[in-house]
Amino acid sequence: MTQAAAAQQSVKLGIVVVQGQIDAVNKQLSSGAVSSSDQAKLEGELAQLKAQQTQLNAQAKVVAQKSTEASQGRDAFINGTYNPGIAQVQAAQAQLNTKRAQADAGNTQLVQKQQQLAAAKTKLDQAAAQLTQARAKVQQSQQELAAKQKQAQAQIDAAQTELTNKTNEYNTKKAQFDQAEPGTQQKIKDAESKLNDATAMLNAVEDPVYSVDSKRETPGSDGYKIYDSVSVIVDSLSHIFPYFMYLVAALVTFTTMTRFVDEERINAGTLKGLGYSDRDVMKKFVVYGFAASILGAIIGIFTGHTLLPMIVYNAYKIGFNVPVIHLGFHWQVTLLAIVLAMLSAVVPAVWSAARELKERPAALMLPKPPSAGSKILLERIPFIWNHLNFTHKVTARNIFRYKQRMFMTIFGVCGSVALLTAGFAVQGSISGINEHQFGGVMHYNLIAAENTNVTDSQRKAIDTRLEKSDIQRSLPVHYESVSKVAGRNGDKQSVTMLVPRDTSSFDEYIKLNTRQGHHPISLDSNGAVISERFANLVHAKKGDTVDFKTVQARPTTSRSLASARCT
Repeated sequence: MTQAAAAQQSVKLGIVVVQGQIDAVNKQLSSGAVSSSDQAKLEGELAQLKAQQTQLNAQAKVVAQKSTEASQGRDAFINGTYNPGIAQVQAAQAQLNTKRAQADAGNTQLVQKQQQLAAAKTKLDQAAAQLTQARAKVQQSQQELAAKQKQAQAQIDAAQTELTNKTNEYNTKKAQFDQAEPGTQQKIKDAESKLNDATAMLNAVEDPVYSVDSKRETPGSDGYKIYDSVSVIVDSLSHIFPYFMYLVAALVTFTTMTRFVDEERINAGTLKGLGYSDRDVMKKFVVYGFAASILGAIIGIFTGHTLLPMIVYNAYKIGFNVPVIHLGFHWQVTLLAIVLAMLSAVVPAVWSAARELKERPAALMLPKPPSAGSKILLERIPFIWNHLNFTHKVTARNIFRYKQRMFMTIFGVCGSVALLTAGFAVQGSISGINEHQFGGVMHYNLIAAENTNVTDSQRKAIDTRLEKSDIQRSLPVHYESVSKVAGRNGDKQSVTMLVPRDTSSFDEYIKLNTRQGHHPISLDSNGAVISERFANLVHAKKGDTVDFKTVQARPTTSRSLASARCT
């Protein structure tokens, strides 16, 4: 019974130890500061500990059941067999003592009560027989007790054997636990270190700073600003290109209608000679010019209201997320286009025909005499004129003889070349911005951020990374985002402020040159260098002071400019 109690106490102690370990692991998991990999490992250990707890609970139940069964068997034997037998023996012993007392009394009265001796002897024999019977019962009870004790001892031995096996298993599991405990403790320490770092970062976080921004100033509204800027540029170009295009078209139309009237000179003289009035003859040219101008205006109006907007929309759609285009009809522009088209085609036809029809029919039936020739300016410069061949001389005389055609040609070519030059100039200016900005101005490849909440291990990792062979050079700088309300719309202009620790090598990362002349700009501790565009927005000049507003809550951010070697 003592061994069973010791085994039961040992199992209970193992259950308490395992339960304490389970509670410790649950506490770590519920803290929320354990990484996913550590959490998976802790959950695996928790499952093993729960399995051990289940086994120990089962062992405790078996040991308790065996101990209870042995105790119940022993109690049943003592209460049911042993105690009644002892009571009977004691009762018989009491009777025997009584009979002996009576025998002693009979011996003293033997002489006087000889007659009673036989009866007393008989009673004594009966008592002896009862005593013998009681002794037999006692021996039988002792044999039964020995059998019960043997059976109980066998059960206790079996329970002891099972307890020994469970104890060995427990010792094995405990050895495994003791072996895994140092690694688990190290994981717990690592998790506590991470938790302390996270707590330090959390304690370093300050209250947020709120700002009210307009639609143009909202963070992430750069696309809106770019879209607005590009739309302003396109709107500005739309106020310039149509004038040149209309001028070229008007000159070409005017020249075409004038030549058409000149080519129909003989037919006009014939019709006039046959009796047609000047108005009837002029209708041919007016109807032709009107039909051509109306047809061209209709095609241009349809193209301008459908094709050109779709081209511009598709060009914007590539770089911006814009809603579906809705085509509208602009009657003001349509009316203006029709009027200008009629002015370009009908008015020259009426003017040229009216001038031709002033002559008599006989004169109109003859070819138009050429213009009177005279000396031109080049003929008065012998050094140039004498070196020209005959074809060049004739061409020069015709140009100056027909001055109207000369001016139309000059203005037409001028307008066309101006449109081509403007188009290629815009394309060349835009395509060269990136190459100049990231090739001639900026020479660094990346900025490694280091804010005030960085831990020592993170700072050490950044320093170690910047010292590797694939980083050519680096420069510590102070990086801060500031803002300034400026511009035609009063927008909040975001400005990136860089303050290098060493200004002598700053030119290796960012070239500070003037836009015109590319003269170098020195950076010292007596001032700051701002871009020309920003200076125009805030109307700042050399020697002026510009006030900024801090965008971030803690403007103590530190960064490093680094140039990486391409591998």
